[in-house]
Parts: sequence; structure tokens; C-alpha cells
Amino acid sequence: MALKQRSDIAAEHRVSIIGFVWRPEEITPSVIQMAQRTGSRAIFDFSMMEWEGLRSFLRRADPAGLVRDIKISVPALMDPSLGPFLKETGIHDIWAECHPQFFQGDPSIFLQRLRELSEDHRCFPIIGNLDLLAAIVKDSSGIERVVLKGCEASGFVSGETTLALYSAVKEMRRTPSKPLDILIWGGVSTPEAAAAFLSTGATGIVFESLHWLTDMVAMDDVQRRRLS
Repeated sequence: MALKQRSDIAAEHRVSIIGFVWRPEEITPSVIQMAQRTGSRAIFDFSMMEWEGLRSFLRRADPAGLVRDIKISVPALMDPSLGPFLKETGIHDIWAECHPQFFQGDPSIFLQRLRELSEDHRCFPIIGNLDLLAAIVKDSSGIERVVLKGCEASGFVSGETTLALYSAVKEMRRTPSKPLDILIWGGVSTPEAAAAFLSTGATGIVFESLHWLTDMVAMDDVQRRRLS
């Protein structure tokens, strides 16, 4: 069973990932079905929610276990009860915001936690810090994917542009001995920019707010006009 699961994980990453970020209250059949029909990812952002609140919310909002991707905070990622809880759900993929303010000193404990969870789930550390990025990109880290978040994105952002982070990872991996999936989080707003990243080796792109212009997002017309 474990071998089959690891094989499924590897096979899935041969296809580019296109994801869209949604708020927890938007866990609805229409959003989940849209992701299933289009082959995209509906990533529900729980990063501002405490761990206990996250667990109880998911149990209420998704009793059928249809949610597949969640974004969580580093404290939630480090919580020892996360692994057992995930096995009770349909969640496969964990996206974690890894801003330097969440770490003190050596990030080895965080990297070890990512390795542990990666045995049964796909972990996507969202990185904007060059030092932490270098620690993960090293062949010896055992981390199989990184998500780059530059200063063009929203929330906790890097001091570097997305392109600068992308170029830095490429430079760090001139002679790699192990594969590494590189994804882009936010800051991509045109088809040309998306095509440029995907055609030069990026494994996927996550869009933060472009889809908020659609009628699937619970906001009024005034907010939608401001976004456009």
C-alpha cells in the first residue's frame, strides 16, 4: 500500500499544477466540483486559523472528505496531532507558509517535520527567504518540492521578486542529483507570465485572487470592481 501511494504521488507530479486559493467558508460543492472538472487545485487557506479551530471547522464543513488541499501555518504543521488527523480526512496536499519570522535559528527541525509528513502526504513549503530556500534546495535535505513566493504576492512576502527567487533556485541546482519540483505562488497575472514559468521548468502556479472576479467567490459587486 505504501509503495502504491508513493508511486501515485510521483506520477501525479508529471502533470503541471494549476491551483487557486479559496477561503475556508468557500468549501462548497461548486468550488470542489469545478476543481475536479478542470483538473486544477482548490487550495483552502486555513493559515490564519488556530489548529483546534481548523480541525473542528473541517469536520463540520467537509464531512464527506472531499477537500484535498489545505494551506496551514507553521505551528499547525509542527503540531504532532496533524498526521493522525489528516488520515481521517481526504486531504492529500499540505501547503505551509514558511516566513522567517516563524523560525528561530536552525531550520532543521522544520525540515525534519516536512520529511516525516512527506511519507504519507505531499508537502508544499511556501518560501520567500533565500537562506531557507538554500537549506531546502540542498540535495541532502530530502525535500522534493518548493513553492516560491515573491514580493508581488500578498500576505507575508519576500524581499525578492518571484523571478529573482526562481533564478536563484535554478542557480543552486546547476548540477542536481535529485529532482525538485518548483512552483510559483501568486504574483502571476497574465497568460504570458504563466507560460514563461511553465515553459522553463516550473511544475505549477497557484493564483491567489484572479478567480475572485468570478461568481464563485462570495463578495459583492463593489469589491469585485475594485479587484478588476
